[in-house]
Amino acid sequence: MERRVLGITGLMASGKSEAAAYLRREWGMAEIDVDRVGHVLLPTLREPLRRAFGDDILDEAGEVSRPALARVVFGESDAARRSGGEARTRAKGHKNPDGFLRHLTALRSVRREAEARGASPRPLETLEGIIHPAMKEEISRILEHSAGRGEAHIIINAALLYRMGLHEYCDSVLFIDAPREVCAAREQARRGRSPEEIQRILDRQEDVNTSRDSADVVIGNAASPEEFRERMRAFAQTYFGSQADGNAPNAECDARRTQEGSVYP
Repeated sequence: MERRVLGITGLMASGKSEAAAYLRREWGMAEIDVDRVGHVLLPTLREPLRRAFGDDILDEAGEVSRPALARVVFGESDAARRSGGEARTRAKGHKNPDGFLRHLTALRSVRREAEARGASPRPLETLEGIIHPAMKEEISRILEHSAGRGEAHIIINAALLYRMGLHEYCDSVLFIDAPREVCAAREQARRGRSPEEIQRILDRQEDVNTSRDSADVVIGNAASPEEFRERMRAFAQTYFGSQADGNAPNAECDARRTQEGSVYP
């Protein structure tokens, strides 16, 4: 059977991970969770990140702190959007509160200027310029490792599949389509993030929706979990049936004898 790489993409909380989990559980596909790749690689990128964003991104142990990095790059915390007095309260306890606040003020100015030009904020471009190449290299290594293990099919699960250039590794791409307001409600229920923070994250994924037209298959996920699973089942029958002389029932029967797929990393 010919090896295939399936990209799964869509907005945050659109249902990408649910789709990947279904294909792993029911059809034995392996999965590369790109978010997890980033989490694993972050400590190895300490020095280039520190040079780019300063010591404010480090925790007390000198390691990269994801929340601190997000605050510096995005100014995501609610305090960054409040008055100076409230922001100073949030910064209290930081190892360099005044420097932290000055950095946030400067980054807000950069964002305003970038938005006025219609350009992307420089801090985000810098962050992605450091992290994405390392992630892409690691994903390439995982693909080679997976092939060496004889895994016939593997998923690349990534919201930023096209922005990172990971679609270049894929034989086909599945876009999970859900309205922005549905994604926002799911994310708030799942993680308890504030509506403001969720909207800022979705704003940064605005280009993800443009990849809908580039995907090979689009599956809607705005209804019930049961309906989504049925749509995934129909997709999988077609996806695997095309490799079994069009015999989808035989392909599904074979899949049920397959163990659940691996998750990388």
